[in-house]
Amino acid sequence: MDPADRSILVFRPGQQPELLLGNNHPSVLEDINLELTVYRIFGWLKMSDN
Repeated sequence: MDPADRSILVFRPGQQPELLLGNNHPSVLEDINLELTVYRIFGWLKMSDN
């Protein structure tokens, strides 16, 4: 997670890293009904600019 540009870099075994921004949806476990976006994740963190 990079708070400077509000991005998330996802690493999965055997795959290239995936950069997620804005309204991109990171994958979650299939049985969990959760609508995640990068915006929502950073909103939960309530990070300050200090």
